[in-house]
Amino acid sequence: MKYHYPAQKQIQILLIDPHVVVRSGLRMVLSLWPGFRVVGEAGNANEAMQMVLDKQPTVILLEMALPDVDSATLLPELHAFSPSSKLIALTSQQNPSVAKQALRSGLDGYLLKTATSEETICAIEQVVNNIPFVDPKVAQTIEWTMPATPCHESLLAAGKPELSQREHQVLQLMSVTATNKEIGQRLQLGEETVRTYVKNLLRKLNQPTRTQVVVEAIRMGLIEL
Repeated sequence: MKYHYPAQKQIQILLIDPHVVVRSGLRMVLSLWPGFRVVGEAGNANEAMQMVLDKQPTVILLEMALPDVDSATLLPELHAFSPSSKLIALTSQQNPSVAKQALRSGLDGYLLKTATSEETICAIEQVVNNIPFVDPKVAQTIEWTMPATPCHESLLAAGKPELSQREHQVLQLMSVTATNKEIGQRLQLGEETVRTYVKNLLRKLNQPTRTQVVVEAIRMGLIEL
């Protein structure tokens, strides 16, 4: 993706997601982008509320499925604690009724975890520039009309990489920090064969490290923790 929106002042981002590995991966990706700064992260709504009040972030990036609160309750409370913050769901939730209710409750953006890192960055920039964003897959199911934007065009063109059954098995074991030797023992494969599968996964998911491959795979819905 070559297009990005005009630069704003520093975009301060708060991450709310129950999975530590997802938050860590997002922090790593977003902190590398000029003008972006992750100012905090929380694993549940109780942790998030105090951070929102203290930090007053530019953007709150949140998973809709949190363990301790319903999203219909959470969104108005976030708005009340930090009225100027933009709220973007980065979620695995594709339920049309959940998405529609969230958008009606003041959500500024709705992005699925199948989005790539660059698409996530583009969506954040778009919302900060006061252009609402809804993932095309979600917009279609809820009949939500959105203007054509570079982020939408990129998402419409994108798809999940095709993985073999064995690649899925290797990827799932990588998510629990299994070494190549351990993966080989579990799947009855040679260590060199496992190394080849790992290299293929790095290439197919376009990521430089094992950790980032796992984070991207979780975001894209290829594996679950």
